[in-house]
Amino acid sequence: MKRFARSMTGMATGCLVMLAAAAVPAGAQVRSAGGQQPPSPQQGPMVVQPIGSGFVLTPEVRFTEVNHSWGTQFGASGGWLYDDSIFVGGAFYGLVGGADDAQLMYGGFVTGWSAPISSAVRVGVRALLGWGHSEMFEEWTDPGYCRHGNCYGPSVQKAWVYQDFMVFEPQVTATFQLAKQLALEVGGGYRLTGNNYYGWDSHVNGAFGSVGIRVGVF
Repeated sequence: MKRFARSMTGMATGCLVMLAAAAVPAGAQVRSAGGQQPPSPQQGPMVVQPIGSGFVLTPEVRFTEVNHSWGTQFGASGGWLYDDSIFVGGAFYGLVGGADDAQLMYGGFVTGWSAPISSAVRVGVRALLGWGHSEMFEEWTDPGYCRHGNCYGPSVQKAWVYQDFMVFEPQVTATFQLAKQLALEVGGGYRLTGNNYYGWDSHVNGAFGSVGIRVGVF
């Protein structure tokens, strides 16, 4: 019996040793090798992208169709760019050369929207709604008339015409950042004009392309 009791005691002692070894955490075994805990996984830094709002000024040179020929315009737009996307402001443009000595000037309220396609390029749309004045030669064909048996015409008539007009000018734009507060802006669109006498006036209407330097937030 004593021999059986000693055998059972030895077996119990061995089981206790095995249970104690299994209860040691894995972290304690790692610390025994180097004396330090392994570094815990860390998340990357949070990246905060600032959203800019501020004043924007864009002097422009335009090449435009006026009275069925091409001329050069110079002008500028300026206003507030909100949330890097919405533009609200105004613009003024004047004809400075070409187009058969025609005179053309107009301005008004401008609003637009743009979005980035890369860190340095934005595309957008904008529109001007305002009022202007033009002076130019206009030609038309007089169908002629008959009086007392005498007939006259048809003939081509040409006159210097002065008129004020409403203007609506939609366009698309692309902006390329050159520096922190400097960008190159190119665009293209179409000018629609109308007044109380002729409706939409094909002599003042015309396509245009523009190149400008934009100063302000991007």
